[in-house]
Amino acid sequence: MQRGQVQTHRVVGRIIGISAVLGTSVGWLISLRAHRHIQAYGGVLSILAFGTMWAGVVVPATLGYICIKKKDIENHRKWMIRFFGALFGAFFFWRIEALVLQWMFSSANGWLFYTVTSWMLGMFLFDYAARKSGFYLAKTPALDTAIS
Repeated sequence: MQRGQVQTHRVVGRIIGISAVLGTSVGWLISLRAHRHIQAYGGVLSILAFGTMWAGVVVPATLGYICIKKKDIENHRKWMIRFFGALFGAFFFWRIEALVLQWMFSSANGWLFYTVTSWMLGMFLFDYAARKSGFYLAKTPALDTAIS
């Protein structure tokens, strides 16, 4: 992060974190209320699929927040990369999987498959890219010097 941008980073991070947690929570609540009785949507399995997607986004975000509160910048960075990967996957990879695999999974089972695997694929690919690029190895200044 560039020197002097810590406050902006905090504000944007909080906005994104709160929006993602609220958005995925509302998605899960919709599945709890609406999908339970509709077999075409997967019924109870739809609730479980959205629950895993919710956990896949919320858990890394929460762990990243806990790490930065402990001033552990390195682990905060790792968990936020995983969080954004899960968030990206839940949105974009779900649609890509649905488009590409539609011929193979055209029922509710396919829909459930996309919902469960899309966030995992995003998290894996973002984490892999960060490792391969050396992003995790980049040195960051201590939090005290970054703030001053």
